[in-house]
Amino acid sequence: MNINKICGFGFEIDEAADMNEIVENISYDSRQELNKISRQKNEKTIFEEKKEAQEKFNSAAHLYEEYDEVAFERKLRIESLFFEHLFESLDNSELKLSEALGSFYKTVREIYEMINIEPESFKQLNQSILTESISDQHDIFTKLITEHLESKFFSLSAEKRTAKYLNESKEYATKLISEGVEPEEALKHAIKTSVMESLIHDIAFTKPIQYRIKHLLEDEDYGKVFDQDQLANLWGTFKNKAHNLSRIVSLAV
Repeated sequence: MNINKICGFGFEIDEAADMNEIVENISYDSRQELNKISRQKNEKTIFEEKKEAQEKFNSAAHLYEEYDEVAFERKLRIESLFFEHLFESLDNSELKLSEALGSFYKTVREIYEMINIEPESFKQLNQSILTESISDQHDIFTKLITEHLESKFFSLSAEKRTAKYLNESKEYATKLISEGVEPEEALKHAIKTSVMESLIHDIAFTKPIQYRIKHLLEDEDYGKVFDQDQLANLWGTFKNKAHNLSRIVSLAV
């Protein structure tokens, strides 16, 4: 006696069939169905998590205006004048300052585009500078640099400078010493580089935007929706370029 189609699973048996094989086949198909349901449930959960993460990101994004290319070009124009002022006493052809600055702002632009925030200018480098005379621009830039260095470098004794900046400057100081620079001079230059590096960071990204970037780099929900690794790579590239630019700038101040 033949039995056609057991339980709708699509295989045939006869009376001599091994019942253990039947059970195994039914169990296999059942597991496949369960796995399919489980995958669908997981996919739905991932979709829901991404949706929630997107909603969370959007709820905070309203605090910032969206990226605007015109605003970035305006920022770049103002800040280029500032760096040209810094570079006045340096040999542009030897140090390739234009190339270094162009590469630096390429990365700055990419970060602003990725986080989709309108570029902001440093409070003392606002649009009004563009209407000033060259002489007045020179005075504004000089005052900015002088005040920054005075408060964070020159007003501190050598001991206080070392205590405050040693951790962040010792790697560069060690490198300079290995290249033959006297230890005291190497540490002084490394600390000045660190001080100028903080100013360059603030000029490229105002403090609130720096805090926003730090939050996005650490926020798990952001990573569910956007390429967090790419942002981390861009931020690392920015910091490296800012350091290299600061090493040059510190020679001029």
